[in-house]
Amino acid sequence: MEVSSQASGAEDGSALGKVLGWIVGRAENPEVQPGQTVVQDSLRESLDTLVFVIILVLILKTFVAECFVIPTGSMAETLYGYQKIVNCPECSHQFPVNCSDEVEFPELRGPQPFCTCPNCMKDVELMRPGQLTGGIDAARFPDPGPKTGDRVMVSKFHYDLLGKGPSRHDVVVFKYPGNSGEGRDPHYPVSGPQKQHTPFNYIKRLMGRSGEVVAVHGGDLYLMEEGWSPDKAKPGEVAPKPENPLEMWFHKQMLIHFESKARRNVGGGFDVESGNGLNDPKPGAESLDVELPHSVFKAKFDIIRKPPGVVLAEARIVYDADKPAKDMQDHPRWRGDIVGEWNPQGTGFSCKIQDVNKTIWLRYHHLIRTNRRRPPAGVNGPDTVRHQLITDVMGYNLGRFTEDPFGFKPTGPDNYRGSGDNWASDLILESTIATQGEAGEFICELSKGVDRFQARIDGNSGKCVLLRLDGKGQPVELASADTAFRSDGKKRHFRFANVDRKLIVWLDGALPFGEGVTYQSAIAKGPTANDFQPASFASKGLSVDVASIKLWRDSYYTSRDNPSSPDQDVSDWTVPLDWTPDRPVPDVLRALQWMPVRVLRVPEGHYLCLGDNSANSSDSRSWGTVPRRLLLGRALLIYWPYNRIGLIR
Repeated sequence: MEVSSQASGAEDGSALGKVLGWIVGRAENPEVQPGQTVVQDSLRESLDTLVFVIILVLILKTFVAECFVIPTGSMAETLYGYQKIVNCPECSHQFPVNCSDEVEFPELRGPQPFCTCPNCMKDVELMRPGQLTGGIDAARFPDPGPKTGDRVMVSKFHYDLLGKGPSRHDVVVFKYPGNSGEGRDPHYPVSGPQKQHTPFNYIKRLMGRSGEVVAVHGGDLYLMEEGWSPDKAKPGEVAPKPENPLEMWFHKQMLIHFESKARRNVGGGFDVESGNGLNDPKPGAESLDVELPHSVFKAKFDIIRKPPGVVLAEARIVYDADKPAKDMQDHPRWRGDIVGEWNPQGTGFSCKIQDVNKTIWLRYHHLIRTNRRRPPAGVNGPDTVRHQLITDVMGYNLGRFTEDPFGFKPTGPDNYRGSGDNWASDLILESTIATQGEAGEFICELSKGVDRFQARIDGNSGKCVLLRLDGKGQPVELASADTAFRSDGKKRHFRFANVDRKLIVWLDGALPFGEGVTYQSAIAKGPTANDFQPASFASKGLSVDVASIKLWRDSYYTSRDNPSSPDQDVSDWTVPLDWTPDRPVPDVLRALQWMPVRVLRVPEGHYLCLGDNSANSSDSRSWGTVPRRLLLGRALLIYWPYNRIGLIR
């Protein structure tokens, strides 16, 4: 994501007297003699004040802070670039849609734009005055016109004045290291370091530090813990370096390796197989054996885990139960296992004590419109809604045109539309809960593959226990902690996350398990029937009211050079019409057992910087690392627009 510079400054009503007098080449008035009248020089005072302001602005901008405007969407939705704010006519969910190209290339404005609501997956046609509809099955919303991107304050003293290096997960601003002249590296973005004679700055999240080796696999980032040294190719041999040290940031200097099929094992490492078969592989050692251009190495990788604040910053909406689609009322996403046990109460649900020994479940079903714009001829309602895996769909990326500006044909009524390209299995579930009862438990559950993870809270003591249920339903306690939760009818905000192989619990903003509880990945990989019903609430012996339910997913880091290419090609994420939860997942989804892995070396004095909107980001995966000398500072806060003012996590 590029950022545009904008001056920041402050004003002071008084000048600095003699100091500014010397700066502007004027001496102060000589000492006043008795009986002498002093003549005020308003022009000089104004000039003194102006010079003071200019100097203060220059000092602040050079050493302390600078303001930038975000023009593109590589950090969405953490930071907005140029965007249109759309209210879905079907479910009332408000979401931003990228319009950077429309602003920067107005000649492409001709085609009528479309977008897709990430909450209910309804196509929305943005209507412009005097234009006819595109003739497809879409909701209609007046085109709101583009808005400028977020304005952010960037602190420079973090890295310059304090002598403190950047930390992982910092959102940083840097000058793009490439150029757009002849002979440029083929991996440079077309933009180069300048655009319309203006220096180009980028803003990304720093994920790899100097000297590290990072792997991208299955949407997550991994750090090499031990093994191969990036400074040596083979014992006694030094890895080749470019003649020009200023070229260390080049894409080719990252010693990139890409393996099309890899499988995580129980220890957090990888098993790599170059074949294309989809047979179940046998679990292997906790290492990654890959042949790089200059060496064969063995290394152990561990997953890079985000702190709770960054988990929330990178959370993207899957479904907001407070905003159901009007045309999907016959296909609710939240429902009880047995009719009548959980009753709708507004947009929430209520469960009354029926049997103190019975666990009563309320489950989320990821039911969306099929990938077809309209059902095939002769097929009625049931084809319009199916179970689907949760993917990395995001409304910001789903803008499109009736006629593609680059010459592609418009999508026909029976063709497929994009609904995310990668399986997003790391989830966050939140709600407001109120419980009553003498004894019992409230349960929150998230599923991933063969595992189900539960947070069980005792209604009387408030003790919270984290459990892992394997494919055979055997529970293993991971941790326990005391909380302020009580079954007293009081409303409490509860959030449960399973992200980066770590369980995090929030209760009214508190973190009873601190940064979270980690666990090892399962040997069996890929989705199971659990992943079509990946989130659940349950009551055992308590009356429970659940409201304001929201399901989020974690950001997904893609591993390919072209970030918009899917990690694993899946033609259809939905299940067949006759599929039921007791049946295995379709064969087409078994490819997700094997996911590609990319290994990236970060040279000394450089950083690996990636966009939060990974599927739509030009970053270090595509063109190389960022030299320390080009790092401008850390983005601290959004100061405009007013409804987005806040710290950047």
